[in-house]
Amino acid sequence: MRIIAGSLKGLQLKGPRGRGTRPTSDLLREVLFQMMEGIAPSWSRVLDLFAGTGALGIEALSRGAEHVDFVESNTGACATIRENLGLARAANQSHVYCCTVQRALSILPGEYDIILADPPYGLANLESLLTQIAMSAWVGPETVLALEHSSHVQIPPQVGPLRLIKSRQHGDSCLAFFAVGSNWSEL
Repeated sequence: MRIIAGSLKGLQLKGPRGRGTRPTSDLLREVLFQMMEGIAPSWSRVLDLFAGTGALGIEALSRGAEHVDFVESNTGACATIRENLGLARAANQSHVYCCTVQRALSILPGEYDIILADPPYGLANLESLLTQIAMSAWVGPETVLALEHSSHVQIPPQVGPLRLIKSRQHGDSCLAFFAVGSNWSEL
């Protein structure tokens, strides 16, 4: 697992310990960020949910994000994120919250420019969680939510104020991009 582009390009990251983490492949990360560059107006504040190894958030830092908050409930994965942030020398541009996304909804204040979400493919309440995120203080008028999900899961075209603006399938993985407002046409 490596950083694909930006100031940290080529940096090798530590992989997951055990079987509980499914890292986003380099190819899918590259597709995600290429698509994101065309739709995210700002990269200053990024949120990486179900962060796993932290690869998505660290890729965002490499591409110019000013600050990334990582949310991960597995303590071993939190240690890996901190290790990877140390390798990237990015500890001062980030914070790791070792808690569930539900807990993070109640403790993390303010809006994010980009929300990256890579929940477990078997997550039973994905649509409910998306609605909670969409209705939270994390979402402002310029927020873009990038969701990685299984191709076997149907994603609604709208959750709260977030509307599906773009999606792509790569094997069993899909990327869905949501944004606020009616100014977006399907890209």
